[in-house]
Amino acid sequence: MQRIYVMSAATVVLVIAALAAGFGLSTGWAVKALQDEALARLGRTLTIKDGVSLEFSPRLVLRFEGVELGNPDGFEGAFVRARSLRIPVSLADILQRRIAGRFELEAPEISLEVNLRGDVSWAGPGKGPALPISESFVVENGTVRFYDQRNQQSIIVSKARLMISLSPEGELTADGNAMLGGRLSGITAYIKDVGRVAETGSPFDLSIAAPPLKAAFNGRLSTRGALNLAGKLALDGPSLRETAQWINMPIPGARGLGQFSISGTLDSQGIDFTLNNAAVALDGLSASGDVGVTASRLAPLVFAKLALPALELDAFVASPDIAANGWSEEALSYEGLRGLNARMTLAVEQLSLGSMAAGASNIEASLAEGRLSVVIASDDLAGGRGRIDLELDGSSQAPLFSARLVAQQAEAQTLLKQFTGQGWLSGRADADIAISGFGTSVAAIIATLKGAATFKVAQGVISGLDGPALVASVTQRIADGWGTPESSTPFESFGGSLTISDGIAETADLKLEGANFAAEASGQVDVLRRAIDLSVLPSVSSGLSGKMVGLPVPVVVKGAWGTPRIYPDIADILLKPDEGFARLKQLGLPASGN
Repeated sequence: MQRIYVMSAATVVLVIAALAAGFGLSTGWAVKALQDEALARLGRTLTIKDGVSLEFSPRLVLRFEGVELGNPDGFEGAFVRARSLRIPVSLADILQRRIAGRFELEAPEISLEVNLRGDVSWAGPGKGPALPISESFVVENGTVRFYDQRNQQSIIVSKARLMISLSPEGELTADGNAMLGGRLSGITAYIKDVGRVAETGSPFDLSIAAPPLKAAFNGRLSTRGALNLAGKLALDGPSLRETAQWINMPIPGARGLGQFSISGTLDSQGIDFTLNNAAVALDGLSASGDVGVTASRLAPLVFAKLALPALELDAFVASPDIAANGWSEEALSYEGLRGLNARMTLAVEQLSLGSMAAGASNIEASLAEGRLSVVIASDDLAGGRGRIDLELDGSSQAPLFSARLVAQQAEAQTLLKQFTGQGWLSGRADADIAISGFGTSVAAIIATLKGAATFKVAQGVISGLDGPALVASVTQRIADGWGTPESSTPFESFGGSLTISDGIAETADLKLEGANFAAEASGQVDVLRRAIDLSVLPSVSSGLSGKMVGLPVPVVVKGAWGTPRIYPDIADILLKPDEGFARLKQLGLPASGN
């Protein structure tokens, strides 16, 4: 019995060998059959450059070498070019000279192209649906290129390993992975009707799972006019900055733009994308509205119209330490302004940057060619109404900076502390401050600062200063500093104007008026060195009569603005204080000397 089995097996081997030998002598039928199929189904010319052979292990396969499937009229080159095409067959297929419906492509290059007339390279005969049959394709190490001649849009997928199925109705499914932007990514796609893609469009699902991004789309795909996607899109990833780099739209700078998620209704035309009714989360912030990218420009334009409950700019912008003892000389980076254009409208309920904060605010921002313009209008800036205009030109070697602050009925202490780090003045303030400067550090900008300012504060208090006591003191001795932290001077109004040049502010009309104390001042405030040199004419209440009485000479306030020296303006008083205070006494004031 065993001998019979051996003889049967030997017979089968001989039969297969004989078939193989016969096939090897007549491979033309397989090539011709495949070419006839391509012409009948696709209207395309198929070329087999290096012949066909039969593989036995691990299964029976027809292997065609050097395969090229031509493009339709109006396109150059090949639609598909593959190192080899393998078609699994059975003995019955060989005997009946029949080509099966499963195709395995090794290292194929597939060209999906749209010409200037809007014709597509994947259309079948008569521009109808391509491949209106049931087929399956296995792609190994493939490259898929999409190119639209109308707008030069290009997409390349490389090292693809995909299983593709096509039904007689034109349904296409694809599943596998490929290299996208240098990252191995999982891809799943579904097209309801391939033939409708170039016409009215087809339902389309796509999901991509890559290291920097997960994306899911459900909607419609069309190439009519331009490659168009319309439907629901959801994106999320650990770093928006890394994702932008991955899709070859790098965002300059290195601060912020980490964990993110975006979902909404996508409408794309070519490489321009708009996401409407979007929900956006970025670096712990949340927003809703419309966002988009117009990439069909030399520098891509990002645009957005969003509403945010809160916006903390510290996550994206390094704020200067305005409360430090000196201005920072650390180089400022303007890299984030270059290589990207943006236009944004933001409605924010809470806004903050360092010590600066505002309530409900509207922000209009534009960035073009390294020039940033920002307008912030707030109904709650330090408890009042305010507007901030910022301009930053980072396109030059010495970037230009300008700002204007207009505040109405703001709380002076809050406003002053937010913008200068000081909090010695309270009351309701109106202010209009416009400044500009240039340089690569905060210190350099302050050194070149110029502009003008006017302000008026009503019904307030100066903390750390007792005006009447200080006047009494300087009639007897030279004072170092404004006074004790516990002291204060109430006033009814305080205001004036300043002209700023090279970091030095000059004034001639500072005026303070109160029930028991008044003063007029002129002189300089050195913003760069944080020093003052003022001449003050103080007046104090004379007592029961309430009459305001002034000193016979001005009072000099000079030195660091936190701890200046304060003394009567009498010649040589700093060198000879006893003689100076004696002369002051001779002018009619009691003085005991220093």
